[in-house]
Amino acid sequence: MKRLILIALAVPALMALRAQDAAPVAVVTSAQGETNVLRAGSEEKEPLAIGAQLYSDDMAMIGADGSAIVYFLDGGVVTLAASERLILGESAETSSKEQGAALRAVNDEDVVAKPLQRFKVSDRAERMMAIQTPAGFRGEGVIAVAPSGFVYDDKQWFVWIDSTMTKDEAATREYVIVVVNDYFEEVQRVTVSGVSPGVIVAPVEGLFEAQPGGARYYWDVYPKGAEPAEGAGLDPEAGVMISSLGEEMADLVETAVDSYKQGWTGDAYDEATFLSLSGMYLKDKKLYSDALEYYYRLLEFDDDNPNTFEELAHIFSKLGKSGSLLTSHYAKLAEKAR
Repeated sequence: MKRLILIALAVPALMALRAQDAAPVAVVTSAQGETNVLRAGSEEKEPLAIGAQLYSDDMAMIGADGSAIVYFLDGGVVTLAASERLILGESAETSSKEQGAALRAVNDEDVVAKPLQRFKVSDRAERMMAIQTPAGFRGEGVIAVAPSGFVYDDKQWFVWIDSTMTKDEAATREYVIVVVNDYFEEVQRVTVSGVSPGVIVAPVEGLFEAQPGGARYYWDVYPKGAEPAEGAGLDPEAGVMISSLGEEMADLVETAVDSYKQGWTGDAYDEATFLSLSGMYLKDKKLYSDALEYYYRLLEFDDDNPNTFEELAHIFSKLGKSGSLLTSHYAKLAEKAR
């Protein structure tokens, strides 16, 4: 345990943090081709990546083959085309665009969408504090981590750790996920494959049926052959608890996520922005397990993005004792990628 804590505490010392009193005004939700940012008061450009936080007076710089989308915390989504520059103000309306020698204010044509919610985006210092202070192994060495806590969607991305093999012995292995209801009656059993050792992620649909008042479930994962007999239930001390939202609240969340998807399918913005907006929305609603899907899918656009790793570390810091193991894992990946 001491070793894991030291890894997490080392991250802030190796990451460049802005002043404690600075607050981000925007987040990059898409970046393609050559994209950079010139920070206020700096003379050196930094790469502009999905998830990067932007501050007042920063300048986003797009190359001849680049493009980007910026979400402002006042709710506006602004597109940047090739060779454009964006000088950030406190909001989209107080920002300016520059192309060649021409400088003009951001106008209604630049603001392609207005999301339903103004997301609360913590600054880097606040996020790193959460990662530093995140909230047992069974005999076979497999630890169930997520989903955990409240969820709205019956499709969840299950995440667990298998430490039973060394790197030299890495191999595809079958696992059995068992889900029981609040009476510890089995409601689902599914076999999935993953590579051990390591962090294993498996999307599973049909996790539960929506209930008017919500419902509580428990789940655990076992190497195939070590799972309990059908109908035997789970050890309540070992299973991870999840609580589904009631139908009314789940419908509200689904409507919001669908609206972000319509922005993507209607060509207001691209898929990466849809994933970013949905992930931020679900984090704001404290539906951390639901948000995992969107951040894992963002890794398909850039599998070495330190901002996405940092967001995953932040989410796992909210998922209890087992989540703290993956907090350290993704914080270390973020440190390595910077």
